[in-house]
Amino acid sequence: MLPIKNPVRSLLLFAVLSTSAAALGAGQQQSPGAGAPPEQRQTTPIAQRLALSHDQRLQFRELHKEEKAQREAVQADTSLSPHARRQNLKEIRANTETKIRAMLNQNQLDEYDQIKRAHQEEAARRRDTTPPPTQQ
Repeated sequence: MLPIKNPVRSLLLFAVLSTSAAALGAGQQQSPGAGAPPEQRQTTPIAQRLALSHDQRLQFRELHKEEKAQREAVQADTSLSPHARRQNLKEIRANTETKIRAMLNQNQLDEYDQIKRAHQEEAARRRDTTPPPTQQ
């Protein structure tokens, strides 16, 4: 398993992907297959843990679409240096994070911060226990 280079980004992507997949699927009793359209998928654990409303799930889904399009545009821009590309991606993540935080109420923000902290601690633990790559 590869170490997570940016735990905040990973958590954010997990949260967005988890909630966007369930944006329209809340309330169903059976779990359809992985290939089911989003409107047929169940609520995900992160959406449940944050107690997101239907509107918030839709907002998450839109934020994910916007972020993905922006990331793809940056990745496709061959005129950017690696440093500039990383900076642009970092800005995109920060902007998405700001938008996510703006749509959550205080209880959700507290839970979101707790999830992020736990994820960062886990990523740090993995980094600390992952042996360095061998040089050949």
